[in-house]
Amino acid sequence: MTETGSTRKDGMSHGAPTSYRFDAREYDVEAREALLKACACATPMASAGVALAARVLDQFEYFTIVGDTPPDRSVSDALRQGALTCLEAALVAMDIAFQEGIPAYLMAMTRRDPTSGGLLGHAAYIYQNAAGLFGSLAFSRHALQGHRMAEFRSKEDVAISYAHSYVRLGLMPLCFGIADAAVVTDGLQWRTNAQHMACLHARLQETQEFALEVEFA
Repeated sequence: MTETGSTRKDGMSHGAPTSYRFDAREYDVEAREALLKACACATPMASAGVALAARVLDQFEYFTIVGDTPPDRSVSDALRQGALTCLEAALVAMDIAFQEGIPAYLMAMTRRDPTSGGLLGHAAYIYQNAAGLFGSLAFSRHALQGHRMAEFRSKEDVAISYAHSYVRLGLMPLCFGIADAAVVTDGLQWRTNAQHMACLHARLQETQEFALEVEFA
């Protein structure tokens, strides 16, 4: 598998990361209650940060997208309904694992089913630990497309690991992008506004400038 493409000039994928900021009050009341309940269930096993975020995602069901159109809802809507898409889960995990001054990234990847020709994708929150290594938090109906331990030397290596997993599943990864969360979410109230969530999805689609060339055995 090889990777081709070029970096963007608008800061979407590369460049100096921007500090991401989060305030739990930005979720609506019912969604915040659902999130706090999930955190309470997770805290006996994990107290904070990435470990807590991973456990919180386990408290929700996975929302399977029908067709190729994401649900018309905000993340607050998703939390109230108790089921999350991969992108919604990545955003929730990013909020929980957030630490002041630590850059946050969102990965988006598109894949094709060689049998049906259908296109879908995957999203993940990518973080960097104190040792400078990268890992991710992700939610999927495929176990292979879940979390990644912080053992990768670059954000792109994390993404490539998801591409390899797609190949193992018999699916064809086509392209991916990695966005600075503060840049790609700028001006969007995705936690409470469905239209803004749709806009974020479109922005992430635009970051996918790294094409993947895959050969199946």
